[in-house]
Amino acid sequence: MASPTGTLSDTRYWEHNIGKVAPDSPVVLVLHWMSGNADSMRQVFDGITNPLRVLFLQGRHPSGDLKGSYSWFPDHEHFYNRSFADQALDIRSEAARIAAFVRSYRQTHPMRALTVVGRSQGGDLALALATDHPDLVTLAVACGARALPRLIQRPRDVRKPRIIMLHGTDDRDVPVSVAREDMTRLRSVGYDVSFTEYPGVDHCLVEDIADVVRYEVDQL
Repeated sequence: MASPTGTLSDTRYWEHNIGKVAPDSPVVLVLHWMSGNADSMRQVFDGITNPLRVLFLQGRHPSGDLKGSYSWFPDHEHFYNRSFADQALDIRSEAARIAAFVRSYRQTHPMRALTVVGRSQGGDLALALATDHPDLVTLAVACGARALPRLIQRPRDVRKPRIIMLHGTDDRDVPVSVAREDMTRLRSVGYDVSFTEYPGVDHCLVEDIADVVRYEVDQL
């Protein structure tokens, strides 16, 4: 992987422009899964030709013993042994740091729309950005992710982001029943949530995200 484009708000990022981008071209923010890296989801954008600015962000914490892999949280898989309340605190804190990145970036790169895409741990953060920072996000696409109850807030008097949740029915890491409850709770406080289940799929496939993102990009 090439050297990062830069670092903002303690976040390394790689910028990839598709087509002839303009100052107000849509921006997609991409958040990888635990033990992934900024390069993990590049294939999502194969075949897209519409002008688009893609920002691949990378977690700050080396993930286990896998060289070149990163987590958004310092304790790797042990993060999930903690209480939901403790996890929510760290997810909210990390989402705030990513929100600071977005605000810093758009000072020099105005954007008319921001889509945030995340898988697994990155999907948790995508949902947290949508619920904690709805003024920044136009659309959140989360695959194999959770929206912990403490992170779901009634939208303030601002434009509400649209949310797309994708989930495999055979997910052993985040049971689909949990995702269904999250979807119901999000809808109950006013979010426009589309929820798609993939029969027989385990913990979310990058290909599922790709199909959705390609369709949504065409609408931007």
